[in-house]
This record gives sequence, C-alpha cells and structure tokens, in this order.
Amino acid sequence: MKPRWWWRMFFALRVIVALVVIVTPLLLEQVRERWVWWQWTYVALLTFQSLGLFGYVFSRRIGFPHIWQLAFVISVPYTIWNLYGPTLNPTLAGRSVGFWVAVIALGLVLEVPLLIALFRYGFRSKDVWNRAT
Repeated sequence: MKPRWWWRMFFALRVIVALVVIVTPLLLEQVRERWVWWQWTYVALLTFQSLGLFGYVFSRRIGFPHIWQLAFVISVPYTIWNLYGPTLNPTLAGRSVGFWVAVIALGLVLEVPLLIALFRYGFRSKDVWNRAT
C-alpha cells in the first residue's frame, strides 16, 4: 500500500510540532523551569513516533514490526493522558467548554492519524516488512 499525499503532509506537520516541542524548552528558560523530568520522556516518545510515521509514510523498514506494535501500544494510553491531562491543570480550571472542545479537537486531529499510521505500520504493512532490503 502506498500512502497518499496527505500522509506526507501530516508527516511534515508532525515534524514541525516535534521541533517546536523539542526546541521551545531549550530556548525559553521560563518553559524549561516548569518542565519536570517526566515531561522530557515525551520528547523521546515524540521522536520515536515520528520515526515510525516516517517508516509508514515512505514505506521504509525501520527495525522490526514488534517495535512499532509496542510503540502503538505505548502511544494509545499516552495519547489519552495527553488529551485528558490539561483538564487537571489548575491554571486552566476556569476555561469555557468551547476552549476544552477546541483543545481536545486539535489534540485528536494531531494524535488519531498518528495512531492509525503506527497501527498500520506495525500490524498491517506486510508488504513493507516482507520486502527484501
């Protein structure tokens, strides 16, 4: 299966988001001071997810299917937490319902296609994994 052009556009969007997430705490001290150690694990997960997305979009074998199946399994609960977590932030407690609908909708737009790509790459891309390198 050859992914369509919009997968390439989504990959470009994910790379931009990843760069913003990685570079912002490095350049802005006030952001870096608020990050706790476990938030840096998101950078590793984001990089790993982007690598899997690259493999899916460009039909490249990277590692083994079990790695990407594990990446999918890890990404699902993290995505749920990533969408639900901001609602527990006390500084955002007074926000309107419209704000939360927009935040969750944007999160779904960014996360659901990634989960679909990781699932397809790990579980359904037999043509990629069976092809000789």
